[in-house]
Amino acid sequence: MPVILALIASAHAAEVVWLSPPDAAQAERVAAAAAATGRPLAPIDLRAAATDATAADTKAYASLIGTLKEVRKYETQLDGELLIIDELAGPIGNVTLVRDEADRTSLFSALAYQGFAVDRYFAGQLGKDPRGQPYRAEYEGLFVAQPWVDAVALDPEREVTPYDIAEAPQRVAYANVMALAKRQLPARLVPMDLPVGATLFADGRPLVVGASGSANLVPGRHLIHAMLDGRVIARWDVRLAPGQKADAVIPLSDAVFTAFIDGLPAATPPPKALSAAIHALGDEVWVADPRDGLRVWKVRADGVSTVELPKVKATTGGSEEGGLSVAAGVMGGWLSTGDFLLQNPDPVLATKATVNAPAVTFGGAVDFDAGPARFGAGVDVAMTLGANHFALYGEDGSTRLRTYPYVAGGVKLAQATLGYAFPHHPTAGLRLTLPIGDVVEARVLGWYGLGVSRDREGGVPFEGTALYAISAGVGGRFDL
Repeated sequence: MPVILALIASAHAAEVVWLSPPDAAQAERVAAAAAATGRPLAPIDLRAAATDATAADTKAYASLIGTLKEVRKYETQLDGELLIIDELAGPIGNVTLVRDEADRTSLFSALAYQGFAVDRYFAGQLGKDPRGQPYRAEYEGLFVAQPWVDAVALDPEREVTPYDIAEAPQRVAYANVMALAKRQLPARLVPMDLPVGATLFADGRPLVVGASGSANLVPGRHLIHAMLDGRVIARWDVRLAPGQKADAVIPLSDAVFTAFIDGLPAATPPPKALSAAIHALGDEVWVADPRDGLRVWKVRADGVSTVELPKVKATTGGSEEGGLSVAAGVMGGWLSTGDFLLQNPDPVLATKATVNAPAVTFGGAVDFDAGPARFGAGVDVAMTLGANHFALYGEDGSTRLRTYPYVAGGVKLAQATLGYAFPHHPTAGLRLTLPIGDVVEARVLGWYGLGVSRDREGGVPFEGTALYAISAGVGGRFDL
């Protein structure tokens, strides 16, 4: 991408959300202007930015599995249960999404083992010891380990194994808690504003919503999430008591999200429900619409503004969107004539060597691009090399510099020219410009100067034969 875009973008960075798929050039251009570090995003990526499954979820499970393995060594130590309870509390709480059966197994194992430590340490004192208050639940007048209640809620039909709980008395106690929790009144979860095509999951499994519009769940902790187009668009961490009803309200409803997207480029702040997603993408998001001409907006939590993209070079050079540009370059080439216009006839004879001259040419031009067409005007100045390479004019004038003003018209790669090579020749020629970089272009200029005949006051008429010139080199082009 153009260097100028990279310089402009260095002051900020933002990910780009595309309302419809861009072509490669559009994606590259906007990504460079935004200094985007990731792939082009779709609207669903914006919607799910704050809630989707990420590497943080994988890291949470890795911590849970590692902690569970580490704390098993405390099982045989005096009061080791307290360490097991405390060290598992954080990793269990950090898990907020169950993606699959492997996640469910990992979380169940940690809850079962933490519940084992609670049951064995507090025994019959769980309802009385204040240290046990965060880890107890009361059903039918009985105090039981809350982690076991949550394990039953997570997987109501799963029984513990000797690997989950090594000691038989606690395995029996877990079976009693399972039976107790499952005979309580079910909790009810009611999905609200669920988008068309979305699926609600409870603890990693699709949630069955009944005719009443609610789903029954075993009381305890549940990790709920909604998926749309393979992305997690909402997640909830809820603890439900027997008979409790809770609403699972999608924070960013279809209606609100669609209204925002369709309303761009409204300068009003985006919906508050979108703030978390914007923050997750770096506090600034660019939204691009490639339909009906590329349009781009900058979206922040406090408002929306239109982005004016820098113009870039097209593959044929010049401004992609049209307009003025200036060019300058240096070339080397050859001038040839059939008369004495390139020599001082006094000290030398007219030979092929003296009427042909290598030349260094400096030039500049101003051009206007309109689609594939280019029109412009320029001036080239050629300096012929060699001791006797002069153009004579007037009574006693001479010049080494051959100034060549011209006008040009054609396509961006090639334009016909009409001009005048001072001091004598009207010219017609061809100018070629070929981009070889973001700014640099190759330049070729050739022209033919018509032969001239002019009267001289009090002397022999001046007869000038045709003049030929060709030069090639490099230059730069800059948009205005």
